[in-house]
Amino acid sequence: MQGELFTADVVRFPVDGRIYLVRRTARRLFEMEGDKAASNEFWTATCLQVKADAMKDGGTEADGQAAMDQFHAAVMEEMRRVAWDESRQEMA
Repeated sequence: MQGELFTADVVRFPVDGRIYLVRRTARRLFEMEGDKAASNEFWTATCLQVKADAMKDGGTEADGQAAMDQFHAAVMEEMRRVAWDESRQEMA
């Protein structure tokens, strides 16, 4: 075993590691409601940054796309959660 090289897969942090970014992005999108151009620009830039971050240090295009897809799903889920919470508070 001495002198052998070992290889390991790089494990990227799942979207849970980006929970702050997910929540901040959802909040910003809610704040931009009604300004479609600004929200689209913000959303596109944020998703592309997530993709670029995933491709740093040797990540593939597929890694970047997967990270962006996971991020998208997480932000949409956070927006649904916040909307649900707000609607429940209005009913109380």
